[in-house]
Amino acid sequence: MSKRVPQRTCIGCRATTGADELVRVVASPDDQVVVDLRGRLPGRGAWVHARAGCLDRAIQALPRALGGRGAPRAIDATVLPERVRQAAVRTLGEALSLAAAGGALARGRSAVGQAVKEGRAVVVLLSSDAAARTVRQVHAWEASFPGEDGEPAIEVHRLPLTSDQVGQQVGRGRVVVLAALDAPASLYLRRQLRRLRSLG
Repeated sequence: MSKRVPQRTCIGCRATTGADELVRVVASPDDQVVVDLRGRLPGRGAWVHARAGCLDRAIQALPRALGGRGAPRAIDATVLPERVRQAAVRTLGEALSLAAAGGALARGRSAVGQAVKEGRAVVVLLSSDAAARTVRQVHAWEASFPGEDGEPAIEVHRLPLTSDQVGQQVGRGRVVVLAALDAPASLYLRRQLRRLRSLG
């Protein structure tokens, strides 16, 4: 039996959806905005989609949402979009490490190219400092292996991490290109990538 996902309402767009599709935000005792991506910090929280439009609208609603029945919290909610982005990048690093530990990543141009050709790669990732030649090669793979509906069978993401930073997360030296494989161990990583992409 599948576990039921709790439902929460986004304070930006007011849509109700699964908590795993939203980001929880709390206020620290000194009224700082704290992003609680794991949803475990104590205190009253508010939920918001990690989307630019929802985050912009949430800036107005957040002080009252975190204040409860009393007066609005005296917080600087304008920092919310940047705090969510910072938290998403940190979590992406963790997700890369977990996927690597689970054997769900192909690393390096040759291994990634092979995974794409064999249909095992679902997402190809490029470091922020990837050379233009590497970027062209990845997009050539994307075009060469269309899915059944004619759309690309793989997604391509440009990471907000340098090749050195990617390498640190996956236990290698510099890593310019890698792929998330079609495996359960890559699901968390793919979710974090979707979250980052929705931030624009």
